[in-house]
Amino acid sequence: MAVLESKLDQKMIGYVTTFETLTRARVKDLFLSVDGVLLFVVYQGEGGKAIGKGGAHIRRLMNLLRKKIKVIELSSAIDDFVKNVIDPLVADAIEVHGDVVTVSLKDITMKGKLIGRNGKNLKLLNALVEKYFQKHVAVA
Repeated sequence: MAVLESKLDQKMIGYVTTFETLTRARVKDLFLSVDGVLLFVVYQGEGGKAIGKGGAHIRRLMNLLRKKIKVIELSSAIDDFVKNVIDPLVADAIEVHGDVVTVSLKDITMKGKLIGRNGKNLKLLNALVEKYFQKHVAVA
């Protein structure tokens, strides 16, 4: 099974419509992760609008849709996009060498959170980076 599902069916279109109506932020893509989290990728500069003051829009949407939600702001710079995807984790450095993006974290606990159980979080990060930038992510 794929890490992300982006099948655009009636239910997914309804999620996008509800999200855009409530937040007034434009959605670029919507994915459903294997663990049932809705990942809304919004256009650059619309992340704050989508989340709302103090996370109000996200809390309201989670209650309304009965799903966990994560908002990722699209960026034309790969390092900014990776920062947005791994948020709230903070990387010490993000470097691009050819077609590999290296994310450096000094704390072993943070590395564990970035990778996730059975590599789930790293697979998700890789899927998103490959979709938008055609590059592969490595953790150092």
